[in-house]
Amino acid sequence: MLKHEEHIKEILKTVISILNRQKRRVIMFDIGAYIGDYTVYLAPLCYIVIAIEAHPGNFNKLLTRVSHLNNVVLLNYAVSKFDGEVELFVREPTTHSIVYRKRARNVIKVKSVNLSSLITSILRRVRAEALVVKMDIEGAELKVFEGLRSSTMIYPTIIVVEVHGIKNKLILPILSYLKGFKVKFVDRGHIILIKGGGLNV
Repeated sequence: MLKHEEHIKEILKTVISILNRQKRRVIMFDIGAYIGDYTVYLAPLCYIVIAIEAHPGNFNKLLTRVSHLNNVVLLNYAVSKFDGEVELFVREPTTHSIVYRKRARNVIKVKSVNLSSLITSILRRVRAEALVVKMDIEGAELKVFEGLRSSTMIYPTIIVVEVHGIKNKLILPILSYLKGFKVKFVDRGHIILIKGGGLNV
């Protein structure tokens, strides 16, 4: 966890605490979980955490790190526009992306999942009353939003997105896919999307 992201962790803690006070059962999706900093910190506040990490090496570290938590489900996937398989461009041990090919030292194929498909699948098995999504996926945010259906978000939902580069200005037009979400810019690298739940972040 980078020091400059500590405030994002605290924002998520605040939001989940508000939802808990409202007696809402919170499911959190940690997309781009890396080795689990957010998951380990926030899992005690959530009913269940779905931690998703694409890189096999990082996923193994994540598996070890959260082994003591009984409310975490781990998925070794990349979240993208579609279900299937994508190329993962690895630049450094801690930096990889499904969209940034430049300076990639290695390319590996990984399974991919559409976020709407994933949420729908989880909600068939687990009853939720609020969704919290943390998204840190190194430039693939647009792909995820393009494949995300607003109809999936039937509960109060907060999405915290780390955005990369000038292209992410296109996120605002893509919000047309997410009817009813309010947008808050936290800093130059993060935005929050809020829908329902009486949340005022």
